[in-house]
Amino acid sequence: MESSAPRPVWYGSTHLQYGLHLEKGKMKVLLYTRRGCHLCERVEEMLAFHAPTAVTMDVGTSPDLEHLFGTRVPVLEVNGRIAAEGQIDEQELLWHLGRPGTGALKETKT
Repeated sequence: MESSAPRPVWYGSTHLQYGLHLEKGKMKVLLYTRRGCHLCERVEEMLAFHAPTAVTMDVGTSPDLEHLFGTRVPVLEVNGRIAAEGQIDEQELLWHLGRPGTGALKETKT
């Protein structure tokens, strides 16, 4: 069965946004995740707050992504380059988004 996920676009050795091209002056943020990954869920929550236009790709939906990333998630890609992976805190995320400083996202207690 063929995957419905878009095919990757390769530029040199850099993997870029599955055909999602950069518009001049706009930052393109892509997060590679896996279903059930608690670290991924945390980064997704932060991105929803700090970069709501970020795109999320589940590596389990594509053999190509599975091969490329395996269990190495979350992986944050900014403007076509891997910026961070694994445990990513809010300060690091903000730094990669070009907005260093104090984050405004608060931990919620359940």
